[in-house]
Amino acid sequence: MAGSDDRPLGAFRFSVEIQGLDKPVGRFQGVSGLSHEFEVVEHQEGGLNDLKHKLPGQGSYPNLVLKSGYLTHPMLEEWHRDFLKKRGPRCTVTVKLLDLAGSPVRSWSYARCWPVKWEGPSLDSSQSQISVQTVELAHDGPV
Repeated sequence: MAGSDDRPLGAFRFSVEIQGLDKPVGRFQGVSGLSHEFEVVEHQEGGLNDLKHKLPGQGSYPNLVLKSGYLTHPMLEEWHRDFLKKRGPRCTVTVKLLDLAGSPVRSWSYARCWPVKWEGPSLDSSQSQISVQTVELAHDGPV
């Protein structure tokens, strides 16, 4: 990965790799769900009525949501359909943030991803936009 810099990076340059699928999936236009959080557990101490202690509870990771242009080969749709039949592979998914030269400066990898939701494109003949599909991935946390 490239060296450290104090300038913020644009969110418009990134790559997504889905390892374990037979064919390349294509380019993605958006990724969300790159976050983690802890549950806050409040504990009232006996005899101390003016304070509740806040303690860290279980951590959690939201699902990843990938958006891409709808492709002529429906790889993401088939992966989801295969999971409905309990045959699909779980895959490692890596999202890389790229600098202006196209070199990765930060990456996030998630283990054993599987598609919990696939959403096809919205069809509207009055619009001239690219057809977009969305796939939502559950995972076992970072690699």
